[in-house]
Amino acid sequence: MSNPFATPAMAEGYARARPPLHARIVERAAAILALRPPLEAALDLGCGSGLSTRPLLRLARRVVAFDPAHAMSVTAGAIASPARTLTARAEALPFRSGSFDLITAAGSLNYTEPAAVFRQAARILSPVGCFVAYDFSQGRASTAAPALAVWFESFLSRYPMPPGEALHLDPASIAGLARGFTVLASELFQMPLRMDATSYSAYLMTETNVAAAIRGGASESEIRRWLSDSLAPVFGGAELEVVFPGYVICLRAA
Repeated sequence: MSNPFATPAMAEGYARARPPLHARIVERAAAILALRPPLEAALDLGCGSGLSTRPLLRLARRVVAFDPAHAMSVTAGAIASPARTLTARAEALPFRSGSFDLITAAGSLNYTEPAAVFRQAARILSPVGCFVAYDFSQGRASTAAPALAVWFESFLSRYPMPPGEALHLDPASIAGLARGFTVLASELFQMPLRMDATSYSAYLMTETNVAAAIRGGASESEIRRWLSDSLAPVFGGAELEVVFPGYVICLRAA
C-alpha cells in the first residue's frame, strides 16, 4: 500500500510547507528512551520528503531513509543530506539483520502492512534497538482563536477528504499489531505551532483533500485565492498558535 498522492509536486510541497514538528517529536522520543547519541545507525521508515529524516542526523553516525514513492525518496536525498536515501517497501527491507539501533516511522505505518513491517523491524534492529512510531493530524484549531475550528469545517466541506486506503492507527492499535515487541512508552500530545495565514495556507496546500481536489480538476490558483481570502479575517494579520494533535509510541523487540 502506498500514498496515492505521493507525486513530485506533493514531495516538493511537503519539503517546503509541512509543519516543522518532526524534530520536537523525535527529541521527545529520545528523552523518553534516554538515548545517548551518537547511535551507530538509524533508519527512517517511509521518509516522505525527508523532514522526518533530518532529526536523526543528530542522533546517529549513519542514517538511512527510504520511501516506496520514488518522488519522495529523491526529494529526501536533497533535504536530509548526507543521509542515504532509497526507494523501497517497508515490508521487504534490503538490510542485514541487526543493522539499526533506531527505526522511526512518522505517519508511514498507515500505508503499509504493519504485521509484515514489524517482522522486518524485529530482524534488522540491533539487540538494544528501538522502534519509534509517531504521527500528528491536521492543525484545525487554535486555543486563542475559536474561529479557526469553525473555518476548518468550511474548508473540509469545500474540499472533502477523499476515501483512502490508509489505516487508522494510534498507540493502542500499534501495540496490538507489533507482535514480538514490548511497549516501552507511549503518549498522546497536543503540539502548538505559531503560524501566520501565509504559512498556514501553504501547509493546507499539502493536505490530501487539496491534492485530491486538484487531481479532480480544481484550479490550484483558485484554491490558493480562496484560502487567502477566507483565512484573512481568522488570522487578522497576526500569528496564531495552531494545535496539532498526535501520538508517539516507543517499542523494543522482545
